[in-house]
Amino acid sequence: MSSNKLIQKREFVPLKEYTGRVIYKSFKKNYHKQDGSKGSIVTFVLQDNSGDEVKLVIFDKQVDDCYDKIKENETWTFNNLQIRELNPYQDKESSEMMKSEIKFYREATYNRSKEEIPLIILYINKIFPFSFCENLLNDANFVCFCLEIETEQISSSYRGKFQEIEMKVADVSRRSIIVRCFTCKWNQWIKENIKVNTVFLLGRCHINHQPEGRYCIIREGSYLKVINSYNDIPQHLACQDTEYDDLPPNMSHGFSQDDYNLLIEMRKNVAHINFISVSPPHCRKTHSQTAAIFSLNDYINDVLINNSKIDRTYCVLAYLQRIQILNCFYNGCATCKKKIEQDNCQCPKCKDTTRKVCYKTNALLYETQEDAESNRNSHWAYISESCAEKFIGKTAQEFQDMDEQQRSAIVTPLFSKKYQLVVKGKISDNPKYAGKVWTTIFELTPVEEQ
Repeated sequence: MSSNKLIQKREFVPLKEYTGRVIYKSFKKNYHKQDGSKGSIVTFVLQDNSGDEVKLVIFDKQVDDCYDKIKENETWTFNNLQIRELNPYQDKESSEMMKSEIKFYREATYNRSKEEIPLIILYINKIFPFSFCENLLNDANFVCFCLEIETEQISSSYRGKFQEIEMKVADVSRRSIIVRCFTCKWNQWIKENIKVNTVFLLGRCHINHQPEGRYCIIREGSYLKVINSYNDIPQHLACQDTEYDDLPPNMSHGFSQDDYNLLIEMRKNVAHINFISVSPPHCRKTHSQTAAIFSLNDYINDVLINNSKIDRTYCVLAYLQRIQILNCFYNGCATCKKKIEQDNCQCPKCKDTTRKVCYKTNALLYETQEDAESNRNSHWAYISESCAEKFIGKTAQEFQDMDEQQRSAIVTPLFSKKYQLVVKGKISDNPKYAGKVWTTIFELTPVEEQ
């Protein structure tokens, strides 16, 4: 039974029976109910006999009943469920192969299936680049080298304390990803074998999907191996065959000798390569400490090529020609700065009733001074409220109280200079700017001209 054919709409509809192999089981998590009490939730990923995947969500009492019973790599049959289509931009566990979500209600029943469903690995029994992570979930294989590795630390979760190692690795797609290894047999192996610049096979790992990106998890069933030469790569993963000729042309499968040579060359020149992170920004310490530096045009092209619908953080070098100083204010909440139209009403976000004048201004950016002088390839970017106040050196209220001449005297010395920007960029979801890159600036740092 193909799960992605069961439903065409996002509303839940009844599903009499579903049989699937458990290919992923999450930790137990707490959530807050509407009445203020706490409940527990657990997520399973199931794969049916056609290879389609569904997300099974179980709540509260059912969690206690079935969490320890249902194990990974077992086949189970569930009855009296509800199913709906997944939203890939909201559902954290989603992937291109996971189309539906199942809810497990009180009247639902489950039992171990008499007939086992074999694990169907769709496209994942090959080595793929990190640029293809959005399509992968379990048993993903990569050949990469280590950019950073952090010392082992103790973390806490719903299940208690555990040891964690975190790495940042890169591959031939010029992408980097955060890799996490929780308490398992691989922790000690990583400490003994992986150093900065080590090339290794990251095999059978799990890709965790977050709204702003993805990161990789090493588990007990994963497979890691140091790669000192091309012959160290298992040939059933590295071979180039014709089994997947129907894949899109931008998808690589396998790992050739040329790919390996390129990876080694990139490792030698790592200081001069801008690796694009596919992991959420909050995985790292600060944006400006870790982000690769892009030119303005390269940044815009990267957002367009990746068709990014979700904000991603970039560090960009650009020439700032001017900023908007007229009609650049709004009335917002004094606490969270959300725009509020009416006076004397609660902010819907933080319930505060006090107001303040906030900045709403844009910057005109160019790649170079020559582009600015010829008005070529301009790009408007929105400056965040806190960044605008820090950059201008005046509160929005103080700046609003000035006339145009006074404002110009303050900001003109800031114009026609090169800056290093920390920005978030995505494809605009406003129909008026369809297909355009929407940029928000969070940091502006002057750059000394050489």
